[in-house]
Amino acid sequence: HPVQDVAVAHVVLGKDWKHALIPTYMFAQDDTQPVPQLGDRVYFIGLLSFLRGSRDEITPMVRSGTIGRFNQKDVPVQWDNTLSRITAHLVDCRSYGGFSGAPCFIQAQVSEHRDLSKEIPGGMRGNVLFDKTLLFGLMSGHFDQREIADVSGDASLEVRMRVNSGVGLVTPVKFIAETLQIEEFVIARQD
Repeated sequence: HPVQDVAVAHVVLGKDWKHALIPTYMFAQDDTQPVPQLGDRVYFIGLLSFLRGSRDEITPMVRSGTIGRFNQKDVPVQWDNTLSRITAHLVDCRSYGGFSGAPCFIQAQVSEHRDLSKEIPGGMRGNVLFDKTLLFGLMSGHFDQREIADVSGDASLEVRMRVNSGVGLVTPVKFIAETLQIEEFVIARQD
C-alpha cells in the first residue's frame, strides 16, 4: 500500500502445501457484513518470536483482545528508524514481537432469516442468530511506554525501559482490499 502498513506478494504454492485462504467476502468492510462495535472481541494469530519452538516449527499462537477505537488517524509507527504515520484501529491486548502482519479477526453476531420448511417437512422458519468470523485487519504493532526501572546503588541513576502499554495497532482490512486492487496484483490474479 502506498501509505498504510500493508504488503502483498504473489505466491505460488506447491501441491502438498497446507494452506488456507481468506476470501474477500470475509472482509469486515462493507454493508453486507455485520458492523464491528467498540468492545467486540478480536483474535489474532502469529508467532511468539521469543519462543524458539514457535519460530522454528512455525507453530502459531492465538491471542485476543477487544476493539477500543476505530480508524485512529496519524498513529506514529517506527520502521527501520523511520517514523511514519498510519491509520489504525486500536485494540486492548498484549501484542509482542512476532505478531506483526498477523491476521486479526472478529466474531460478530448475525441474524438471518431461514426457511428450511421447503427442504425439511416441518422444518424451521424464522430468524436465526449465529456468529460470523470476519477479517478485521492485520496487526501492525503496539504502543510501548517508558517506565522508570528500580535500580540499586546510585540513587541519582535513572533508567527507563520500554513496557508494553497493552494497546495494539490493527491496520484496517479496507487497506488490504485497496492493496489487492493495485493493477499489478489484479493482473497477477488473472494469469
